[in-house]
Amino acid sequence: MHELRALDVRIKLINRAVLYLVISAITIGITVGLLFIERLTKFGLDVVIACTFFGAVTLLMTALVTFLKETRIATALLRIPETYLELDRHI
Repeated sequence: MHELRALDVRIKLINRAVLYLVISAITIGITVGLLFIERLTKFGLDVVIACTFFGAVTLLMTALVTFLKETRIATALLRIPETYLELDRHI
């Protein structure tokens, strides 16, 4: 039962990480679009561009931390107990 619960947590973390990455990519696209619009129209969009860029980087970092949490759980579940490894036995 422990493995199923851990798997459920891993699925939620991966889905969340992918969501953050996709939103980050969309935000980067919006930032680039705003840069073009500002250049072509001479509107003062500096603050908006800075906010979208900061948001994209924040989402990217959040996605990476979320993915790191998932990989730590996966690694912990895949560890082989030392008793199975027969470390005292010379091969």
